[in-house]
Amino acid sequence: MNRLVKLAEVECRGPLTKSGVQQPPIRDFMDDLTVTTTSVPWCRWILQGLEKTITWARMCFKPAKSRSLVLKRGKVTDKFRLSLDGTQIPSVTEKPIKSLGKTFDCTLKDAASVKATNRELEAWLTAVDKSGLPGKFNAWIYQHGVRPRILWPLLVYEFPITTVEGFKRRISRYLRRWLGLPRSLSSIALCGQNNKLKLPISSPNE
Repeated sequence: MNRLVKLAEVECRGPLTKSGVQQPPIRDFMDDLTVTTTSVPWCRWILQGLEKTITWARMCFKPAKSRSLVLKRGKVTDKFRLSLDGTQIPSVTEKPIKSLGKTFDCTLKDAASVKATNRELEAWLTAVDKSGLPGKFNAWIYQHGVRPRILWPLLVYEFPITTVEGFKRRISRYLRRWLGLPRSLSSIALCGQNNKLKLPISSPNE
């Protein structure tokens, strides 16, 4: 796949960073391709080159699963549209896309995703709390079920420190209830990893 992509890179150059480093116009990961250019015509030339190369290799793209994003003076615009094999590529304004667990939309911000993660965490904790299982099983479900799900959004999105601390306080409140611990017990005693007597529980920011 890398050799096929390299054949289409000769159509134009990639964007230039502030440090003067020329980025490649095409970046690939597994079967995903990202095309980045400084103008719409250059992007169209690269797409045409990719079409020829992929057609020669007897493969095809799926425009419906692709997304286009055009920025003009720092703002998203839908004035320019891109296409593959005669089919128009939807823009992120029309259909936001999720790649590697991260959602991309026309706002180019993480605020909506942060709020969605907040709602998901509350829904997961509430579902576990209402499961009817003994408290120690609820704590086990958090450690091996809820916590791994919350770690990836914390990695790919930019969460404010106050939001992460709010997650930690909320989780600690549920854990104290499930384990029958007093509300005055500190989070260090509950999730501390350097304690002499530590519980097999980790906080979301560890």
